Amino acid sequence: MLRENCYFYLKSGRRLGYLACGDPKGKPVLCFHGYPGSRLDFRWLEQAAGNRGLKLIAVDRPGIGLSDPVEPRSLTDFGGDIEELMERLRLKRPVVMGVSGGGPYVLACLSRLEKKIRAGVVVCGLGPMDTEDSAKGMNASNASLFYCARNYPGTVRFILRITKYMMTKKVDTYYRLMGKVLPDSDQKRMGKITQENRQKVLSANREIFRQGSRYLAQEAVLYTKPWEFSMKELRFPIHFWHGYLDKNAPIRSAMRLCRQAPQSVSHWLVGEGHLILNRHADEILDSICSMFGMGTIDREKKVGYYKKR
Repeated sequence: MLRENCYFYLKSGRRLGYLACGDPKGKPVLCFHGYPGSRLDFRWLEQAAGNRGLKLIAVDRPGIGLSDPVEPRSLTDFGGDIEELMERLRLKRPVVMGVSGGGPYVLACLSRLEKKIRAGVVVCGLGPMDTEDSAKGMNASNASLFYCARNYPGTVRFILRITKYMMTKKVDTYYRLMGKVLPDSDQKRMGKITQENRQKVLSANREIFRQGSRYLAQEAVLYTKPWEFSMKELRFPIHFWHGYLDKNAPIRSAMRLCRQAPQSVSHWLVGEGHLILNRHADEILDSICSMFGMGTIDREKKVGYYKKR
């Protein structure tokens, strides 16, 4: 089951867009995309999720993809949208997973929705970016973006217009330049833009900028604001997955958050960079299965069968 363009209307009248994939009757996993990104970033997990009996629901944040914008907004405000989505789809205690820039939204949802969420999974998550030393260890591209968002917010939209042009008009050049600032482990996993995957890459990139750069710029600024919650208050299982070589979202922030969370579980990956979901999707999804008490997939048979522990 892969439905890329789902949406419904919130009580406020705003539209909330999402993608659904995997097992239609599977255990629910809410997925939050990175920055910049959209719901389409998760469509490649369709088969892996389906084989494990998981149903993934990837949600566009306000002003991105199919979701209508809202101003002003905060990290925890998104939890209200997610609560309505859970009611609409009748999701009972889902796991919430966020990748990169989606990580802070996982933690914000846990702070707002409390016992309605089973557990949180933060994959190469971005930490708080509200101080000048927040970007320590980060690559120059990301560090510059957040510096501008924090000190010169009016410039961010201009930066994102250039990013949009590169991602939608000069896609080969964009990924070649991206590769130069990534560690070797990430460069090997980026692969090449081929005729077979070019349209999927382009459609995903265009979806990010469907509504232009204005609301993406607002989100960049939002990341630089102090969080409205304390990690010590999040008394839920939270799994942190992070690569030691990550320069997009340095591991030091993830380690600090992990130490502060009372029920955290760490998965620190030696020799890995930012693209750990590409390589470790099986392990991450298996870990999510265990949160539902489902056991692990029998990879020898390569079917959706679960061995009991």
